Amino acid sequence: MKKKPKQVIPKVQENDLCCLVNQKDRLSSQEIIAYLKQLVQYADKIKDPVDDIQRIFNKILKWKQQFGDLDMQEKGVSRALRNSKKTAVKIHNVKTLTAKLHELQGEIGLDDGELMLIIYTSVDHDYLTNLIVQAGEFLKWFNLNFEGESREEVDFLNSKHDIWEATVHLSSEIIKKYE
Repeated sequence: MKKKPKQVIPKVQENDLCCLVNQKDRLSSQEIIAYLKQLVQYADKIKDPVDDIQRIFNKILKWKQQFGDLDMQEKGVSRALRNSKKTAVKIHNVKTLTAKLHELQGEIGLDDGELMLIIYTSVDHDYLTNLIVQAGEFLKWFNLNFEGESREEVDFLNSKHDIWEATVHLSSEIIKKYE
């Protein structure tokens, strides 16, 4: 008599980025769609994202300059972005990064729409349906220092613009498939 093969239940890979999001901060599919709808609604209001990206970057630059020279700015940004008890994470998703940026929002002078631009130009498109944030893309907002217009600044603006447009488009497609 042949034995039936055991049913294998796939385990979540421990090296999967989604597992690094704290259990309490993981998003349901309904929450993800709500975040994506909010993004698309905000995107409809923006005329030229490059102007908004430039304005945000200038606000961050002004905020960083209060720390002093470049070395002190780097240390100040590091202190400000460090995990707090309230926002301790291994990896950010849109929910946790929003909470972290709300801590800095008043200091920097950013409005909610500008926070959205920072967050959604930092989302990892490989994990868009989980709204996982790429730390490197997020940190570019705070770690790059521009004095006047340079090739690096133009590349940053173009890159963030392209990421924004792609994220909005992909989000619209996800919403259409979900509904």
